[in-house]
This record gives sequence, C-alpha cells and structure tokens, in this order.
Amino acid sequence: MRHCVPRRAAWRSNFTSAAAVGVLVLLLFAARRVWLAFTTSTASSSPIAKLSRGEQMVRSGLWDELTAATSHYPGEKVSGGIFLYKRQTSMLSRLLEEMASEHEQSGRRVQVCETGFGAGHSTALWLASHPLVDVLVFDNFDRAYQRECLEVLEASFPGRVTHVEGDTCKTVPGYQAAQGGF
Repeated sequence: MRHCVPRRAAWRSNFTSAAAVGVLVLLLFAARRVWLAFTTSTASSSPIAKLSRGEQMVRSGLWDELTAATSHYPGEKVSGGIFLYKRQTSMLSRLLEEMASEHEQSGRRVQVCETGFGAGHSTALWLASHPLVDVLVFDNFDRAYQRECLEVLEASFPGRVTHVEGDTCKTVPGYQAAQGGF
C-alpha cells in the first residue's frame, strides 16, 4: 500500500492558523461532552434508544441498501466497514451530531472530508447524523460496486455528497489549492 506524506511546511502553515486552532479546541470540547454522555448514559434498556440519530437511520435500512448494491458484483472484494466497530461508530456519530447541533442557530453547514469511500458505509453514517452535514469524498472509485453505492447515497441525500475521483495523494492537495482550503 502506498502512503503519501504531505510536505511539512504546507501542513504546518495550515495548522498554525488561529482558525484551525479554534476548530481543534471546539472539537476537543465536543468530544469530551460526547464521551462523558456516552460513558455515563443511563438510557432506557431499548437498544435503539442507545443509538445516535445517524446510527438509527443507517441501521433502519440504508446500510442494507449499500450492502445490497455490493452484492451485484460477486467476487469483488468489499473494502471498509465502520459498522464493524460499534463503539467507534457511536462515538463519531454522536460527535458529529453535537458539532452540527452547535451550528444550527447560524445555519452553517458542517463538512466532513473523507479519503476512501469503500462501499460508503461511513459516508452514510456522516450524512445520516444531521441534515447540516455534507461529505466530501476522495477516492479512486476503481471498485465495480462503488458507483452504485455512491448513487444510493446521492439519491438518499441530494446535494449533500461530493466526490473527487483520482489518486488521493494528488486530488486532496489539488482540491485544497483550487478551493483555498476545505
């Protein structure tokens, strides 16, 4: 597997800006609140009551649709699988819900940038977490099932998922340069 390592100077300049520090602090505080709520929760005994909004939506059929789309391509190895890590799925979904809820008053959207689409399970989770969440996906889209999975998500969440096709070592920095950031 090839890994790309961004030049240090480019990343250093991005992470030293006051805005990036502010976002990081916001993320840390939101993560702490979510962790405390998660670990001290006394939710009802119903399994669905313990699930976040995003988890409820994707488990009610959206992940099944994605899995069905991959089944049309027998022999094709399916990548990804955030659903295999239930605690991570719950924590990330709740964190994203918390962040998006804080943006509701201003109407500002929350953008998740994801490298690697797989079959779209994590993209589905992010989109299902809150109506103000948009997802920007970078991937080669070289697996047979990926286009069909992307179409499922585009139909379920119109205008909220954007994909950039190609080698992420090139497309991520290229997108950032062209757009002036994320």
